[in-house]
Amino acid sequence: MLISHPLNAVITIQYIMKKLIYFFALLFSSLAVGQINYEPGYIIKNNNIKIECLIKNIDWKDNPSSIEYKLTENQTPQTINIDNIEEFSVLNSSKFKRFTVQIDRSPNNMKNISHSRDPIFKTETLLLKLIVDGTISLYAYEDSNLIRYFVSTENPNEVTQLVYKQFFNDKENVVTKNEYYRQQLSLIMKSENIAYEDFKKVQYKQESLVKLFEKYYGTKENTISDLNKNQVKGGINFKVIAGASIASAKMENLNVYNTLTEFDSKTIPNLGLEAEYIMPFNKNKWSIFFNPMYQKFDSENIETGFYYGDSTRKSSIEYSYLDLNFGLRHYMFLNQKSKFFLGAGATMAVPLNSSAMFRNRKLDITKSSNLFIGGGFAYNRFSAEIRCNFKRSIVAGDWGSNYNSVGILAGYKFL
Repeated sequence: MLISHPLNAVITIQYIMKKLIYFFALLFSSLAVGQINYEPGYIIKNNNIKIECLIKNIDWKDNPSSIEYKLTENQTPQTINIDNIEEFSVLNSSKFKRFTVQIDRSPNNMKNISHSRDPIFKTETLLLKLIVDGTISLYAYEDSNLIRYFVSTENPNEVTQLVYKQFFNDKENVVTKNEYYRQQLSLIMKSENIAYEDFKKVQYKQESLVKLFEKYYGTKENTISDLNKNQVKGGINFKVIAGASIASAKMENLNVYNTLTEFDSKTIPNLGLEAEYIMPFNKNKWSIFFNPMYQKFDSENIETGFYYGDSTRKSSIEYSYLDLNFGLRHYMFLNQKSKFFLGAGATMAVPLNSSAMFRNRKLDITKSSNLFIGGGFAYNRFSAEIRCNFKRSIVAGDWGSNYNSVGILAGYKFL
């Protein structure tokens, strides 16, 4: 098909983008339904009744209080809550066990931070995640920003919280820490493999605690679970991004009636980088990303007519800018190499040598912000995305302005 005028090219690209957006919307909605994964495992109910089944494995970030399972692949899913679960496991992935515990939920944020050094224990029944299984076992509990670790020793059906608490010291007027967990571990983990310095250095973090347990067990066989080694890990990706967008803009004087000026839509190039952190839960289906992107939009509007005498009135935009995009992305896997994704986030736009003119009057272009949504497909190192940037105001003062764009972006992961 021959395109005889630049405007026809813009209309053609816009038409293609609309069709692609509609296609991806249908595809994502159907994939979202098919993203439920039931994997082999077992549930031990009350009275020690064990059921071999398929468990909906969402690679829980927060410890669950209920789970979904099926006895067979074609059966309707059932829900079972913590009151009826003694233990459950997704094979070669994770194991949770029910305990009635004393847990300290003291917050760490400055707004609600405690002024007492001592933990404030409450009795709760929780499903704890097994991290290390042995004569001394390590369990974890996570609820939003709260993370607590527990250990069991002689009695595997009882656990004790490892105490770690941030609090405000009123005498010294500083935030300090109660790190009693180090003393707790030193009392129960007496081994020639561990020195006193090891307890002083251990952090209240899973990776650090696991290393201490591994050192404690040394070369003993069958005393430490390998479940922790099978946990989904996070990761960082770096990409180079290039593409094209259809951008449009309009301006008006908010204090003067009938002054709206609209500029022709333009196809503009996009060039940028992306750093993405893949979160270590929910089967690596979630990520956060930072994506700086350079773009440039130039357009003008010349008005002539009887009311202007022999002169003309010119409105123009020369808008070079760096978009600083921060977003959240959700992946839907087809296989190990192929996946669809949806994303959304916010943009801070920084103008670079930019200017605007409204009917022969020069205006300043300022920093601005907006929201965006997008979606696309990734295969191995390559990705393609459609991204819609919502309207933002780019001119300061009593001038109204709207700038928005829809683009197709291609990415290549080099790290």
